Amino acid sequence: AGNIGKAQNLSTILEASKILYSLKLSINFIIIGEGIEKDKLIKLKEKNNLNNVIFLPAVPMNEVGSILSSADCLILHLKDDPLFRITIPSKLQAYMAIGKPILIGVQGDAANLVEISQSGIPFIPDDPNSLVSAAIEMFEMSTKQLNNFSQNAKYFDS
Repeated sequence: AGNIGKAQNLSTILEASKILYSLKLSINFIIIGEGIEKDKLIKLKEKNNLNNVIFLPAVPMNEVGSILSSADCLILHLKDDPLFRITIPSKLQAYMAIGKPILIGVQGDAANLVEISQSGIPFIPDDPNSLVSAAIEMFEMSTKQLNNFSQNAKYFDS
């Protein structure tokens, strides 16, 4: 959820969804928001006939939490850039507060926080195969393991 721009490089998610679709796994990605890359990504989705990717328009801030709370897990991806390695996006803090397992494709401090808190699975930014592996790993986890990620995210105290 959020901005669909160059920094997010969400084409990685679409490339991963193409692989997951070919594997016939019922893993879906819902992308909520607007931005300069959205039209390009929608065309990529249509070109590849990706029924496992859904685009929704931006919603008011007071509605985002309830939508995200209904997800099985949340994904945060930023292109691999030295600047993003030394920042923790506010989106990560919001995701942790919601208490959902997190797939994180950001190098550095943000990924370290997810690993230390044991709240999700990191993957290599800009690498669709790494995202596929992380998504399958999470998909195959037991409810207990996923609940542990959720609780760890929600109640992590650095």
